[in-house]
Formats: sequence, structure tokens, C-alpha cells
Amino acid sequence: MKALVLTLSAAVIMVGCSQNNPSADITPKAYTEISVTHVEEGSISRQLELRVETEYLHTTDITAPVNGFIRSMSIQPGQRVGRGGFLFSMVSAEQNALGMNTTPTVVRASRPSVVSAVGPQNGSYVTEGSVVCTLTDMSSLVFKVKVPTEYSKCIHEGTRCTIVMPDGRKLASTLSMPLMQMAVSDQTIDYVARANISSLPAGLVAKALVSVGSASVKSHQTLPLEAVQSDDNMTSYWVMKLTSDSTVVKVPVTLGNRNSQSVEILSPQLSSRDRIVQQGAYGLTEDALVKIK
Repeated sequence: MKALVLTLSAAVIMVGCSQNNPSADITPKAYTEISVTHVEEGSISRQLELRVETEYLHTTDITAPVNGFIRSMSIQPGQRVGRGGFLFSMVSAEQNALGMNTTPTVVRASRPSVVSAVGPQNGSYVTEGSVVCTLTDMSSLVFKVKVPTEYSKCIHEGTRCTIVMPDGRKLASTLSMPLMQMAVSDQTIDYVARANISSLPAGLVAKALVSVGSASVKSHQTLPLEAVQSDDNMTSYWVMKLTSDSTVVKVPVTLGNRNSQSVEILSPQLSSRDRIVQQGAYGLTEDALVKIK
């Protein structure tokens, strides 16, 4: 019985000592490991994605040279013909009426082309000047780049672009002359671009990537993209700035242009000595403790 009393007394003493020791209730605070970066000066080009359509600028209607009958017509729509290639032959109405054994008049292509349309067939009567077939000049293929009017000051003749085809092919090109007709529906101006490619159908839709410079001034503060945080709707942005080696403060920022690696900081004006959290900033709050790697 005495042994039991002594044991209980010892237990009570141990519990009392534990309650009187403040260090027993202190839980070590967790630190978030971070890396830091600093603002730099520079500018970032903005990449625009514009709609592109293919078109052949030179389409020629081939007409009958005389009133008469088609003697031979062997071309079909979609057929390719080379320069000097046979298109059709015909005899005049007088020759046909008299049954004269004369050589038909032959009409040939003046340049490499594709037959777009064919009208009359063998034996058909045609009048002088009527359309017999239509040819498309294969060398007149262009890309019409649709440039919105608000970009007319930064996109113009001589602007470089990259045309991205539907199959992923990328073609380097340069905008040349604008077609002097505005698309009223979407307020765009069509610029002509050429590329080293052929055998494309007219009306094919692709896209053009054009880089335009930073707006307003030549130089801005820039930060790595991962240093900038945003809300779920991407309507507000901020960075986390160190106030000491272990504490941070949230600084709202206004962004400018960005690319895959960096972003312009338009405001506020940060110091080049400010330490901005780069890695480890995601989900970081102002009451969090940090430790620089």
C-alpha cells in the first residue's frame, strides 16, 4: 500500500513539473524555403496572333478568240498545266459551215497554272470573247494577314511574322503591301505575305504570329514570371517582398507585357535592392515565416 502511494505521488509531481515548464507547450514554427530575385530593367515584346487566309491573286479568264465551235477540250477543273500547255482548240463558224479542212486555232496557257473552271465542252458553240475556262496562276499564292486597325501604328509593311499552318509547319515571312480594302465586319486590313510553299487551296485558314514592342516607354521593370502571383480570376496580381530575412509583405503590382519567362512590372516602382520571392511564393501569406535557400 505504501508503495502505491509513493508511485502516485511521484506521478503527481512529474505532471506538476510538466505544467510548470513553459517550453513543453511551444511548437516550433514552420519556415517556407524560398529563393529570391531582384527587378531588372528591360522591355518585353508582345506576341499577337492574327488570322490568315490563303488566296491566289492572279486568276485569268481564257476567252474564245473567234465565233465558232470547240474542236478539242481535254482539261478538267483542278488539272495543272505548264507554260504553253494545251487548253483547247476551235474552228470558226465559217470554217465549220464550209467543211473546210483547216488547222484549228489552238489556245495555250501563258504560265504554269491550275484549271479553276471549265465552261463549254467539245462541239459547243461559243461567241468571241466568251469565257471558255479559268486559270489560276500558281506563283500568285499569298497569305492575307488580317491586321486589326488598332495595330496599324505598330504593324505595317516590312513587319516580320511567322505563319503557322494547320499542320504545325512554321513559315518565316514579311508583310508587304496592304490590300486597299477594309473588312467592315471585323475592321481589319489585309496585308499580303508570301512564303516558300505551294500547292495550297485558296481559302485555307492559318495564323500569323507577330511580335510588337512594349507600349508607352522603352524600358520597364521586369521580374521572372514565377515571382508574380494572382487570384483565381487573374484580375489582381502581387509579389511577396522580404522585409527581413524571415518575413515577407504582399505588394500589389500592375503588369505589362509578358512572355514565357518574364513579365513587365508597370507599378509600383520597386528598388533594385528589394528582395522578391521567386521560388516558394505560391500560397505564401504575410504571416508566414520564410527561410532563404
